[in-house]
Amino acid sequence: MKITYYHSPNEITRSKSDPRLYLVTETVDIAQLCQEVEQPFYGAIVPHIIANNQLYHEGILEIRFDERDHVNFYLLDMKRPPEVSLRANTTLMMFSDLFNSSFEPFLEQFGTLLTTQTLFGSGVGGKSLTPMPSIFDQEQSYQCHSLIVEIEAPIHVGVKHGWKPLYGPLVVTKSKDNIIYELNNEPAFEVYAKVLRDLDGQEITSENFFDVAKAYPFGILSYTQNEFIVRDPLQPTDEQALLMVSSIATNETVYIMKGDHAGLIEAAVDNARLTLTPHPNHIHLLFDCISRVLYMGDDFIQEIEAIAAETSGMQPIFGITSIGEITNEGFNSIKVFNKTNLLGSIDNAPVDD
Repeated sequence: MKITYYHSPNEITRSKSDPRLYLVTETVDIAQLCQEVEQPFYGAIVPHIIANNQLYHEGILEIRFDERDHVNFYLLDMKRPPEVSLRANTTLMMFSDLFNSSFEPFLEQFGTLLTTQTLFGSGVGGKSLTPMPSIFDQEQSYQCHSLIVEIEAPIHVGVKHGWKPLYGPLVVTKSKDNIIYELNNEPAFEVYAKVLRDLDGQEITSENFFDVAKAYPFGILSYTQNEFIVRDPLQPTDEQALLMVSSIATNETVYIMKGDHAGLIEAAVDNARLTLTPHPNHIHLLFDCISRVLYMGDDFIQEIEAIAAETSGMQPIFGITSIGEITNEGFNSIKVFNKTNLLGSIDNAPVDD
């Protein structure tokens, strides 16, 4: 496996043999990409590219696979039950369109297929966080699809976020899909606004919602790892409900969380220490939530640099900003996070014949 960053498609080195995955920002001309790449490929649109310990607002991340990766690509329509035959003990990279009602039922069904595989995935799409065809191949683009990339190499996965409880517990007394209607039998937005006002002096309205809410996500306590699974609020609805990036089930117990830049960076460093292997044969992948970028602004590069420092300069950090972070590592089912730092260290060592 080899990873390379390109600013534009015309910089790509042509080759007819290597299977490839392209992670691109929405500024990239996919038609031009198809002209430059001669062999079949798969790809996904992402908000940002992370390459060589830097954050890029535009560009292409090319992942070339070789014969020792034994790569398989599965392009799956999420409106249908997943039908794939997965090899045991493989690494599965998943890139999914989260902005549709089929995603969570699909994910639950896909989870039943997993036995000894490790999943390392991301929600994909553009910076606008709106529905769009975000998976593509050399023929066309696809909406409501997931792309699974299966490789032989093992991966070590770590998940941390740095958000701490501000208030709770609260019970989700009414919800449907990714909308919370009631918390403790009261309109969800009213409860959320009151907590922020009373405990942190923040006045939140529909007009300033994004600017304020990016610092106050929700957290679901995971008893498997004693870590909160973070959920991002997007906006209030006309019914005083809260539209979320990912769903929260009725009767779930949640907390309103708070964080600061230093705490988020510290959590990322802890994750790197536990997850990354400082060895030249390891590839280090980072899927870091776009909402961390939006919250931290210019300080986000400090998070990437702090993670890279834990590798002793052996290998640079590559990856993307994500719209939901997906893994089954450390859990008894597939989990979807928001505002979270997902790290993977892939053993890319040559295999002796």
